[in-house]
Amino acid sequence: MSEEYENKDHIKKTIIVTGGSRGIGKSIAKELAELGFNIAILYEKDSKAAEETAFEIEKDSGIECLTYQASVADVTAINQCVNDIECKGGKIYGLINNAGIIRDGFLMTMPENDWLSVINTNLFGTFNCSKAVLPLMKKNGGGIIVNIASISGIKGEAAQVNYSATKSAIVGFTRSLAVELIEHSISVYAIAPGFIETEMVKVLSPKIVENNIKNIPMHRFGKTDDIANIIRFIFKENPSYMQGHVFIPDGGLNCI
Repeated sequence: MSEEYENKDHIKKTIIVTGGSRGIGKSIAKELAELGFNIAILYEKDSKAAEETAFEIEKDSGIECLTYQASVADVTAINQCVNDIECKGGKIYGLINNAGIIRDGFLMTMPENDWLSVINTNLFGTFNCSKAVLPLMKKNGGGIIVNIASISGIKGEAAQVNYSATKSAIVGFTRSLAVELIEHSISVYAIAPGFIETEMVKVLSPKIVENNIKNIPMHRFGKTDDIANIIRFIFKENPSYMQGHVFIPDGGLNCI
């Protein structure tokens, strides 16, 4: 743990990153470890990726990184993970609600399960994880929650009614929860990225990628580090007077 962080806080603080084994979540977890926080990664399926990320974090920064396999929508499992982290001495200071799925399709032909599964993971999962950590954050004297939304929840995107609905709801969730928690010294923010180079984007056809890049004023997709840099700012500075703020790293897409 960095000397700067230890001298400032004198306690062992842990940040939970859901969906932290790869992509945006992995970059966020590594960035927070560099700041000196211990990390707990929650993942649902890819245990190999989670183990590799944990190994990288511990090797590069000397920071402890715990891994837990659990669905963010599983109330019992998430409560067990949170309690285990606290029992191991890692006082929960932060939560990154990053886990999410997509099941794209037009509403007229969308199976009900594709609607419900996206709502359950993206929206209920954010609710479930936040609710689980709040009593401990309050007991520990404060904390920070960052919810990963999407530009699709601000501008809307064809064939993404389920995904867009959840990400729009997460923006509202963030703003309301931020007001609720001011008196408990818990800050809440959201990040609504545009197109970021992740595995989700890699499955798009070259034509779709080309068309989307043309519409972005910066004419490129973002990097996962672009999101991690915002996380670094939030956790290093905790700009609490920006309570409920939604950061929109999208290359200028929301400006047109």
